[in-house]
Amino acid sequence: AALLAFVELFQGHKKRKSYENLYLNSGIKYSDLKKDLADAIYKELEPIQIKRRELENDPKFVRQVIKDGAEKAREIAKSTLLEVKEKMGLI
Repeated sequence: AALLAFVELFQGHKKRKSYENLYLNSGIKYSDLKKDLADAIYKELEPIQIKRRELENDPKFVRQVIKDGAEKAREIAKSTLLEVKEKMGLI
């Protein structure tokens, strides 16, 4: 059942129903289903892997994104803390 959930996630509802029909009627090898699913997962994740390789080759950019994100998070946290203190009557 869990494997079919992954089939639906990566290959769609139609493909899941197709595998269910094969299983119930003529049979399907588990290894064939796993190979098809592995290929679909690889295809789905390929753009992410490509982007990861690009980012690995640009550590300066990654450090800047992390720095910018930390600054933004700090500002949001500061604002939230101020709001909490005001509502608690501390300031």
